[in-house]
This record gives sequence, C-alpha cells and structure tokens, in this order.
Amino acid sequence: MPRPPADSGQDNATPFQAVPSETERHLRVQSITVFVNDADAGLQSYVEKLGFRVAFDVMLPTGERFISISPPNGDTNLALMAPPPGTPMHSLIGRSMQTAFMTEDIDATYKEWSGRGVRFENPPVLQPWGGKVTQFADLDKNIFGLIGIDIFTKHIEEERRKNAKRLEAERSARMEMEIARQVQAKLFPQNFPP
Repeated sequence: MPRPPADSGQDNATPFQAVPSETERHLRVQSITVFVNDADAGLQSYVEKLGFRVAFDVMLPTGERFISISPPNGDTNLALMAPPPGTPMHSLIGRSMQTAFMTEDIDATYKEWSGRGVRFENPPVLQPWGGKVTQFADLDKNIFGLIGIDIFTKHIEEERRKNAKRLEAERSARMEMEIARQVQAKLFPQNFPP
C-alpha cells in the first residue's frame, strides 16, 4: 500500500487505508459543464461528430436553456451552456477541459472521429504505462483527452460494468418485490366484512 509522501513529516507513518464500508456506495461523476458559443451548433457537433446522445434539452423557468448530453455507452453527462458574451463564463469557452474520455479501441475511435471532422492535436501516442493518448478539440476549441484502455483501465472498466449490472439487478429485484407486495395486498379483502 502507498505511504504518505516523504516530506509529510511522518517518519513511521502507517499505510493509507481505504475507509471500510458495510455496503459499496455507487459514486460517479454526474456532469461536466462545457461552455460553448452557440448551444444549437455545439449540440449538433457533439451528436453528429462524436456520436453523443441527448439526455435532455429543456428551457428552465429562468429562461435559460439546459442541454445535457452523454457519450455512447457512458454514464457521465456533459452540460452544454452558452453564456452571454461579456460575462465571466463566456471567457471560459475554448480552454483545456482537463477531462479525458476513455475508449476501448483508441485507434478506431481516432479514425472514425477524424473522418467526421473532429480536430485532433496528434494521432494516439503510446505512453510508458502502456496506454495510448491523444487530444481533440470541439467546435469551440474546448480541448479534451482521449485515452485508450490498457490492462489497468480495462480492469477498472470491467469492475464498473459489473457494478452497473449489480445495481440494475438490485433495482429490478426491488421493483419486482414491490409489484409482488401490491399483488399480494390485493388478494386480501379490501373491505371488512359486515
């Protein structure tokens, strides 16, 4: 197990330990906000070029439009926002998002997205840790990373999928139990006999 850094001032530090938990809690990134110049153009670009799907596209009571999209087979949403020019948020358009997407076949994804007009900084490059990476820009020059799955991330992805299946099975079981409870309740007389 890893130990605290040498400069932490702890000579005989105990190893870091995971906090024990009676049940595994599902935790995931809900959304990442991406600022764009034009909501319609940004939405069209993500859907047509990157194959994202629309989670929802609504007008809020404040009059602002809220768009949420998600990558194919992914469970994290991108929230597209088009802030008015001159606002502090508008200055955040066209920056490095410090966010990376992971794909099982980076070379195929690179080829497919390049064919659709996605601008990559370079072809996927093999890293010392065994995975390949590259970067691409969206229509508004927001920059994202693209990472190919290596042996370590493949294990993490398999665990994520197993957990997702387990959570879905638990949800289905709860729903079936509730239906069974309702059916069973209807088998008993609904009114007391006189």
